[in-house]
Amino acid sequence: MKTGNASSSERRCPEKSHDEQSLILQLKNLQHVYHRLLMHMPDGCALLSRQPGSGKEEEFFIQEVNPAFEDMTGAAGQELMGRSTLQALPELATRLNRACMQAMGGTQPVDFQHFLSSQAKYFEVRVFAVGENICMGVFSEVTGRMHFQEALRESREKYRTIADFTYDWEYWLSPQGEFLYISPSCKRVTGYTPEEFKYDPDLFRRIIHPDDLPLLNCLKSCDHELQQESHSETDFRIRTRDGREVWISHSCTPVFSETGEYLGRRGSNRDITDRKVAENRLQEFAVEVETQNLELARARNRAQEASKAKSTFLANMSHEIRTPMNAILGFAQVLEQDPDLTPRQAGHLKTITRSGNHLLRLINDILDMSKIEAGQVQSSPEDFGLVDMLEDMGLMFSSRAEAKGLQFILERDRHLPGNIRADQGMLRQIMVNLLGNAVKFTSSGGVACRVRTEPAQDTGEKDDSRLRLTIEVEDSGPGIQEIDQQKLFEPFQQAEEGIKEGGTGLGLAISRSFARLMGGDIEVSSTKDRGSLFRVHILVETSTGPPRTEKKPERIIQGLQPGTGPVRILIVDDRLDNRSLLQAILEPMGFETRQAENGAHCLEIFQDWPPHAVLMDMRMPVMDGYEAVERVRGLPGGRDCFIMAVTASAFEEDRQEILNTGVDAYLRKPFQNVELLEELGKGLHLQYIYACNDAPGENAAGPHACLAAPGLPGHILEDLSLAVSEGDILVLEKIAGKLHRTDPDAADTLLKMIQNYDYRGIESWLKQVEEQNETQYAEDTDDN
Repeated sequence: MKTGNASSSERRCPEKSHDEQSLILQLKNLQHVYHRLLMHMPDGCALLSRQPGSGKEEEFFIQEVNPAFEDMTGAAGQELMGRSTLQALPELATRLNRACMQAMGGTQPVDFQHFLSSQAKYFEVRVFAVGENICMGVFSEVTGRMHFQEALRESREKYRTIADFTYDWEYWLSPQGEFLYISPSCKRVTGYTPEEFKYDPDLFRRIIHPDDLPLLNCLKSCDHELQQESHSETDFRIRTRDGREVWISHSCTPVFSETGEYLGRRGSNRDITDRKVAENRLQEFAVEVETQNLELARARNRAQEASKAKSTFLANMSHEIRTPMNAILGFAQVLEQDPDLTPRQAGHLKTITRSGNHLLRLINDILDMSKIEAGQVQSSPEDFGLVDMLEDMGLMFSSRAEAKGLQFILERDRHLPGNIRADQGMLRQIMVNLLGNAVKFTSSGGVACRVRTEPAQDTGEKDDSRLRLTIEVEDSGPGIQEIDQQKLFEPFQQAEEGIKEGGTGLGLAISRSFARLMGGDIEVSSTKDRGSLFRVHILVETSTGPPRTEKKPERIIQGLQPGTGPVRILIVDDRLDNRSLLQAILEPMGFETRQAENGAHCLEIFQDWPPHAVLMDMRMPVMDGYEAVERVRGLPGGRDCFIMAVTASAFEEDRQEILNTGVDAYLRKPFQNVELLEELGKGLHLQYIYACNDAPGENAAGPHACLAAPGLPGHILEDLSLAVSEGDILVLEKIAGKLHRTDPDAADTLLKMIQNYDYRGIESWLKQVEEQNETQYAEDTDDN
């Protein structure tokens, strides 16, 4: 039995041993897994236990630590094992032991933060019970996060310090969209306090104008979108507590940590209502300006159209008047050469010529004023003799003054330069207008002209060659009322005396415009019944070069030199009277002529009868002169033909346009016969016979170079006396032309003195002729 019993007991022992071994093996496996987990945990782990009944129940001992714990604390595991927390971790022991006691006495883990000064590290520690008298402590290092939070706190404090005193409304939004900070100035801007915005998160959205809500990125609901946004700026409107609409300039910037962590957004709002009001006013003003500019543009276009229409009208008017005037004055010149004219007929011709020239001067004044108003007149400086020009003016107007019984005085400063550089034509016209008016409106007393120069100190330029030329014209005439002085220089305006005497009222307006074009002006001072003083000042330069010589009138042409051969001239004009005039001038001189009434007719004649020269009118029906010139140049011999435009156009731009067509010369209607002949002579290289058989370039002689024959008609003497008294060069030249048929010697003598502006010589010559006539009359009486 023992044996049996013993055998049975022996058979059961191996089974128990096997179960135990299995449990032991499982335990070992769990221990191995636990150990591996512990060793690879990123956080520091320490297994702590206490020894009950030892009298040190609140003291815990370190049973095991992982490598992460060793790295965090800086202590090796062998140094820590079996040692109490007080021995191994004296800085941490008290708090760690207390946490272990709390964890074992409850069901929840215990958390705390601790700064380990020996390692200068922050830890978050979690302690929980894992068995009876055993706890596990898990240590997470949060040094970086704690430093950042401290920096963030300091930054917020600085931001708060600045923002609390800023004029703008500042705020800081958390990543969740909550207001972390709002500056007190928000109440000034919105009427709401910072607390109202913090406790009512939707208040900010509600006060924004609905139309402007889409503009605000800071109000996006998706935090991810906010993080992707860079700095943004926009303007929007809000409604304040008291109902005002306020414009806000908003800027918003995302805030990130050094490691790139998104911390929220900082925003700034500025009240820009005043600026927006100003901008709106500026925009309204800009719209008004744009509207005004459009109106100005329309007005400018209308003005340009009106100016163009005016120019077209003036051009047409000029053409329509100059064309018949050309025939009137031209045929008058032809008739004046008729030796069979009676005194009555000669007087009628003189009236026709004077009236025609007067009308022509009026037209020219109107055209000049039109060009000035259009800005088409410019000063053209040239070198000329100032003293010579003043002597011419003195001779011209002293005769006129003496004829009216007036005294004429010309005073020149002794330092006056002999030659200057300025626009001689403008200066001469100014003086003619002022001196002419002075003589015209003065019935007793006299006229004085004073001329001086001084350095031009007010030009802003240091230039010794620049001078200020001052011309004063003073008379003892009727004077000008103050009310008339104000409008005296306006176009078509005249004083009371001017209205009585007639005229266009353009002379002074043109003179002032010319003076201003030359850098000066004209002033007037006058007292009723005590005369007037006109003062002109212009800027000139002293001239270092020789003065431009005045072009002397050519002597009277009698015809082509013998042996010249046939010279064929084709006259092209749509008006018969113009063609007839040119024919009447040319054929007596020995030219052969044919006539064409338009450009097409010109081309037909040109091919059958090749001319040496073509006198081409430019405005004609069927084919005008512009096309005709181009077509003629394309015909055989057309390139060598001399083409002269003979036109009534009075505008310089028309002249340039005509010259650009390829014509060789330009002659404006009405013209002097000698001008036509001179141009043909130059273009065709012709030689003429002149009165007295002198060469055309010979210097003018004295009054005895070609003595006048007795018997000069009395009406011619009267015309000469009147022309000399008025200083009318044009009339004197015409009388000389009239004389050359009957008395070439007398005509030549007169022409020479006209060329020298020798009015006193002409007067002396007239007295000599009168004496010869009286002597001849006495001799005839004695014979009878």
